[in-house]
Amino acid sequence: MRAALVLSLALGMLGGCAFGFGSSYVGQWRERDEVDYEICVEDQAGNCTAQKTITTHRPARRYWGMSFLFPGLGLAQGSFGDKDDTAVRFELAAEYLRGRGDLAFGLRVGEILDGAGAYWLDAPMATAMGHLGLSDRFSAYAGLGGSPYARLSLDLPGTEEALIQHSYLVGRALAGLQMVIAGNDETRFTLALEGDTIMSRFDGENFRSSGLTFQLGLSL
Repeated sequence: MRAALVLSLALGMLGGCAFGFGSSYVGQWRERDEVDYEICVEDQAGNCTAQKTITTHRPARRYWGMSFLFPGLGLAQGSFGDKDDTAVRFELAAEYLRGRGDLAFGLRVGEILDGAGAYWLDAPMATAMGHLGLSDRFSAYAGLGGSPYARLSLDLPGTEEALIQHSYLVGRALAGLQMVIAGNDETRFTLALEGDTIMSRFDGENFRSSGLTFQLGLSL
């Protein structure tokens, strides 16, 4: 179990990718005062007697952005009935957002795959997203989503066959934090950490999968 956890987290850190354009990083257009330059008032001897900072006020701006996960990678813990298993989580998705200042709202549409020793989950998902820019380097987000269809494949012990079950009501809740790790005003390299829970019901049994994924991203 511990080895699987370390491996999955390493895969997420190295392989989870995201790409965005427009203003996909929320927070860069929030209201703020930017320092243009600092001046020093000198006396006749050339000594600095006072310092003044010249700033420019930047009002909040409207913006839009588009981002892609291809894929987000991580680890999930799934339970179905009285069975539990650890899965590798994949998410392929695209999100469009619009906002003003440090707030934005978006829609993420994609496919979630959980691969475990005992089961495979395949669930298309649409998630309504809310974003909050905390600073020039940090932003937080959360979302609620759902799907009218999901497919669960259960391995049958002692055979090479699988039992396929379907659900027509799937729910999802997620929260995440994004951090700028390098870049400038035009290009940013980001790291995102995201946790979520997916809930559904297959053949009269409750299904629940809680995941933790990482994405290394480039925002243009």
